[in-house]
Amino acid sequence: MKVIKLFWYTRLILIVFSCCLTFLSCNKDFDNAYWIKVQNPPTLKELQGLYDNLNLEDRINFEIDDSTFIRYKPEWSDLKVQFINDSTIYSILPLLPVGIRGRETIVVNLSNYREFILFENNEVAYYGKYIYQETDGIIHDPAFLSNGTLSLDNLLNGNTSFYSYINGKGSKLPVAGQRSANKMSSSALSSECAEYLTVMTCDWTTYCHETGQVFFRLSPVGTCLPPSEIRCGNTWSYWTQRAPVMQTICVKYEDPAPPIGGGGDGGSGENGGGGDTQGGIDISSLTEEEKMLYEETENEIRESCALNHMLQKLSTHGLKLIVDRQSGNPVYVFNTKTIIVNEYMVTRSDFVAHEMIHAFQHQNIGSTFHHHAQGLPGNINIEFERMLIQDVATNGLEWAQSVGVYFTRSDRDGFNFAVDAYIDLVEDIIATKDISLIPNFDIRYRDALQSFNRYGHPSYADSQILTTLQPVSLKMIFDGSYNCPE
Repeated sequence: MKVIKLFWYTRLILIVFSCCLTFLSCNKDFDNAYWIKVQNPPTLKELQGLYDNLNLEDRINFEIDDSTFIRYKPEWSDLKVQFINDSTIYSILPLLPVGIRGRETIVVNLSNYREFILFENNEVAYYGKYIYQETDGIIHDPAFLSNGTLSLDNLLNGNTSFYSYINGKGSKLPVAGQRSANKMSSSALSSECAEYLTVMTCDWTTYCHETGQVFFRLSPVGTCLPPSEIRCGNTWSYWTQRAPVMQTICVKYEDPAPPIGGGGDGGSGENGGGGDTQGGIDISSLTEEEKMLYEETENEIRESCALNHMLQKLSTHGLKLIVDRQSGNPVYVFNTKTIIVNEYMVTRSDFVAHEMIHAFQHQNIGSTFHHHAQGLPGNINIEFERMLIQDVATNGLEWAQSVGVYFTRSDRDGFNFAVDAYIDLVEDIIATKDISLIPNFDIRYRDALQSFNRYGHPSYADSQILTTLQPVSLKMIFDGSYNCPE
């Protein structure tokens, strides 16, 4: 009996062992894929070694002139890892540009794009440039890899891949270029690529002497469109073409998978920020140092009792403030209710107040506010009202801009008369603090608006006046309902 039991136990063990071997054999591919998927990404030391071996520092740094150099600082502490598929891991290394002029360090702003290095596993490196989607110079979605275009330059073989991002989803971007059958021997593609396309995108730069900053900007992929001038303190600065960026697409190469996108649909208008707010403004994304700088700026803005009155009304808008070190012009993004400034502009009360007033206008006008973006009908109404609010509200403050600073076309007949009439209007609002007490205010406002259309700076004044778009924000602030010290 014991022999029989031993026989059946032994047979059962052999059957189970055989089934296990069969299962493992049938699932060999699954096991390997699972191992690859959960393997660790390259270590920081490995990536830094690849960075050094490819001599990336010298390959991406450049000079503007004999005395000004741009150096890229790899931000290893902000390295992001993406698991693309079972065999591909991306490591995204942000690059921070720093300007050096003589012995001084100057701030560098990338106005409409970001640069980074993308490592594929620990084998290939790409130089990435992500251009934000914008209309008339206004970035709609500040999230990285959300809505815009991306180019990846393979630093080993010289091939470039282009992608379009819509709501965080990346796909191949068809581009037009000059097709050639042979490649110059100096190119990295020369030994492997029999047929290629050349795509040219222009790179622009300007230096703001008032703020000591240098700005860079890229035209849309495959174009050389000159950008509009940029605001530089109380003046304007014009762009000059630095160099055309020549990129090559080898027809036979396969494009790498696009990096995983971020952001979303640009925001629903709801502010989902954290609990770190100040005066109703979400500042949760700021560092402790940035919060201290912003607090000083906000305190200066609140020195104006009119702007303090406005901020009290604005506290329910769900406004958010972001400090982006590589941001160019300060901007209010209407669809996310976000003010974006760089680390220098967050200290400038005039810049921050400018965008706060736009947020207040958005709150009062409502969902049609974006219909009056730069270049669209009514944009002049928005900008003129904003200028008038700021000129009146900041009267006598140390950081106030010159009254009527955006009246710039002094070569036109009647310029001085128009500016004097505008200054008279500003002084009457300052004196009364209540627009309803000013005789013929609506007529005088209309005349000043029309004068601004003729004599104002083109970026602000060259759009169609809408008679139906009234200065509701101006009238809500200067309604006589608050007291200011004389």
